[in-house]
Amino acid sequence: MEADTVIGKILVVDDEPGVRSVISKALQKEGYEVFPAEDGREALEMIKRKDFDLTFLDIMMPKISGEEVLARMKTIKPKMPVVILTAVKDPVTEHQLMESGASAYIKKPCSLDEVVSTAKKVLNKRQTGPAG
Repeated sequence: MEADTVIGKILVVDDEPGVRSVISKALQKEGYEVFPAEDGREALEMIKRKDFDLTFLDIMMPKISGEEVLARMKTIKPKMPVVILTAVKDPVTEHQLMESGASAYIKKPCSLDEVVSTAKKVLNKRQTGPAG
């Protein structure tokens, strides 16, 4: 029954377990199927095996930075939208990430309403946007 109500598959990548859990629960409550990943390596392995409608990606992570994960994701699944999550407040970095293929940028700390509304906005834009 629950599988019938899923409105999209979202990958949530954040090395902070609390952040990952809270964001995942908020998105699940909205009807999304959520797949958490604790670091970039795990996220990259997951996107090789499964199609996601959207990824929330933390930038500051150990092992592989979120910037590197974004670059690799865009070579594996170039059309998958990625929302950047970061506590770094740097307009240059924000611009660079958007130029690298990010669909949106959320500064931490953020509200769960902002996470959910961004997911809806990005997924809606993907569904109604031009094919290509």
